Amino acid sequence: MPSPALFANIRQSMRLARRELRGGLKGFGVFLACLTLGVFAISAIGSFIASAEDGLLSDAGALLGGDLEARLYHRELDDAQHSYFIARGELSHVMTMRSMAADPSGDNRLLIELKAVDNAYPLYGQIGIEPEQSLAVALENLDGFGALVEQSLL
Repeated sequence: MPSPALFANIRQSMRLARRELRGGLKGFGVFLACLTLGVFAISAIGSFIASAEDGLLSDAGALLGGDLEARLYHRELDDAQHSYFIARGELSHVMTMRSMAADPSGDNRLLIELKAVDNAYPLYGQIGIEPEQSLAVALENLDGFGALVEQSLL
């Protein structure tokens, strides 16, 4: 049996519709247009969120470079934590830092992110290097040290 609150909501809705019809169908049309636009906006946002979430979840390994990411700030993994992760799979260490870069004249500044990676990086996916090559090949003649830079920074 329907609750009394449901009947009260239906009665209130009918009362609002009747009031809108007093001004003629023109006023009711505006009401329906607003209602339609609101429902459309809510469904479009829901659809976009679902699509974005599906895309992120399907490419999560490649985006993260692995299955799991653990972030530590201002410290290294201790021995117990390191052993825990090594026992569950391959481990890659990445360190990041945000900084500012400026051209020699100091006129143009840009927020940049520096990323130091180990030889296992990335565990999944590829690094987009032009010309196409592996990270190890790109850095092989640099005694283990080197840098890859996005074209936009150059």
